[in-house]
Amino acid sequence: MEQHLLESGQELRTHSQEACWGQWCAIHKPMPGPWATWPRAWSTTLGVLYRICPCQAWHPVAEMYAYTLAMGQASKLWHPCCDIHPCTPIDGGYE
Repeated sequence: MEQHLLESGQELRTHSQEACWGQWCAIHKPMPGPWATWPRAWSTTLGVLYRICPCQAWHPVAEMYAYTLAMGQASKLWHPCCDIHPCTPIDGGYE
């Protein structure tokens, strides 16, 4: 396990870099896109890692989008600011 200090000031305990698997990881291998440098924050209530976009909306990290879509929860991925600027992989936010 590793300890990480998020940009929100929260400390988060995660898997180690050696145990990291998959193409993308919000901690070790961020998905490219405009969100890659946005601050991250952890919701202790929901157990979800978010990135905070320039509008201050909290979006689940892009690295979890495939999982969220597979679970039928696409509505949780969109925020009204997504109509103004590309925030997510599902609204064309890829660079």
